Amino acid sequence: MKILCTAWITAAALALSAAVPATAADPTAKAGGGGAPVTAEEMAPEGSGPAAAPAAPYKPKGESVIENRDGFGLMKDHKYAEASRHFQKAVEIDARNKKAWNNLGVCQLKLYQTGISGTIALESAIAAFQKVAELDPAHKPENLAEAQGYMTREKGWADAAAKRAGQPARTPAATGDYRAYKTAGDAAEQEGDFALAQANFRRAEEVSTSAKGKSSAANFQGLLALNKQRDPKGAVEHLRRATGLDAANKYAWNNLGAALRLLFDSGAGGKELIEEAVNAFKKVGEIDPAYKPENLAETEALLEELGGPSTPPAQEPAATPAAAPAPVAAPTAKTAAPAAAPATPPAAAPVAKPAK
Repeated sequence: MKILCTAWITAAALALSAAVPATAADPTAKAGGGGAPVTAEEMAPEGSGPAAAPAAPYKPKGESVIENRDGFGLMKDHKYAEASRHFQKAVEIDARNKKAWNNLGVCQLKLYQTGISGTIALESAIAAFQKVAELDPAHKPENLAEAQGYMTREKGWADAAAKRAGQPARTPAATGDYRAYKTAGDAAEQEGDFALAQANFRRAEEVSTSAKGKSSAANFQGLLALNKQRDPKGAVEHLRRATGLDAANKYAWNNLGAALRLLFDSGAGGKELIEEAVNAFKKVGEIDPAYKPENLAETEALLEELGGPSTPPAQEPAATPAAAPAPVAAPTAKTAAPAAAPATPPAAAPVAKPAK
């Protein structure tokens, strides 16, 4: 997540405020959402004083700074549409406020990534990031590159869909084995026919004769929902099933962590989603300590920002009569508490960068 749009985006962003990568070899996701994570930024208000001399560094107007700060607070609470309205006001007050333009783009991109809005939000994000590039080409160019990457994908999928227009809906083959359905799913995904791709991956899971194969197919369903369909809730459901089928599937655990983070970004849950994501990434580390350790580090840092992990209340020790202390039995395999493992709710239970 290439439009050469440099026009003012007031109308588009105000309208949105009322509403919102091609397959690779590695079947996994990086925590965050799509490419390099986009970054937002807050500003302290400038103090009052005489007008700056022409040679002095540019300082945004105080009212614009305040609107940016208000929007930043809403963005931290995942209220991206509301935050966008404040950032829009900030740039209307001061069109040179590059941080407000950047934050407006981040909000619009989040609305797109989480499935809250569609490509209209992506277009607004690109326009905002292009405005940042006009003001300061060195200021967070990765944000514009990511958004343009998403748009390139969307255009490719739209072109493929236009070619299929008027044709009967395609369905998976009546018979086949895991490999055949997996190959057909990959081909449909490349063409942007995500409904057909999911149907083939689902058939691959159904016909697989091993738990490992079923887990792999469920992982591909989850990754498709996360990475292409922008459906974090559906992705979480598939990936919880994948990890339940094969607890050694590090790809599914990693993708589950990424999906939980995106679901958190969508506002569909609170800190409990990040705690589950931390547990998923810890499971990855247990299976393969060298595999994407940055996902765990980033998610643990986010959990600390949210107040740290929840801890159950300490249990009071059982009272023992003073006159006749009971003998202490040595622990046995039957009485020892089992090691805790990340919970894997059933697939029907309601419910961070993808690369497959």
